[in-house]
Amino acid sequence: NGDGSFSGQQGLETQATAASVEAMLAGGMSKSPQYGRALSWLANAPGASVDSRAWQAMALAAAGRDATTIAGTLRDDRNISVAKAGNISTGNTALWGPFPGYAASLSDTALAYGAIRSAGVSYSGDTTELTVTALCQTLNAQLTAAPWSGSWPYALPENGQPTHVLNGSLSATALTLFELKKQRQANRFLGGSACSRTSPSAIDTGMTNAKTWLLAQANGDGAF
Repeated sequence: NGDGSFSGQQGLETQATAASVEAMLAGGMSKSPQYGRALSWLANAPGASVDSRAWQAMALAAAGRDATTIAGTLRDDRNISVAKAGNISTGNTALWGPFPGYAASLSDTALAYGAIRSAGVSYSGDTTELTVTALCQTLNAQLTAAPWSGSWPYALPENGQPTHVLNGSLSATALTLFELKKQRQANRFLGGSACSRTSPSAIDTGMTNAKTWLLAQANGDGAF
């Protein structure tokens, strides 16, 4: 577009521009005028949703720009209590929904963690929250029954959810697996046990199961 942004579906301009910035960066196009204009637009984009701000922060960080303010806002917007299946649990938990204060989703949580990691933002107890969240929330939400075994649904389990929300989600599984792997490679999961699971072995098993499910979703032509 004339303002430097890239068009996506209505309301997804930030995500489309962030993805385009990362694609141009990976394709050796960082000297192009399109890249410069897109990066300038992205740096000033008024992100509202968690996923738009996460995409924005990750693309800016990949381009070598300061994304700490955006990632810091995401950090401060995390949910530290979880309402699911009729109960509210608190303590060493960090989850995100589509907007601040909304019920948590696996996709938004993975994206927010990715933005905070990419921007190099840290805070007191962050690795403890990350590890306990993975053991008690992320792995607890991983599905175990066919045909969804190994996948993650979009949302954490709650009472009265529509059936389709409880099914495995390709995007939620891919995003969650990607971020767990990145955090594992950065050695950010603490050793120890919580919710009858042990880190990092339970996390490794969860990732293996997710990979198996994802590969099984590939079509014959290689697409998903």
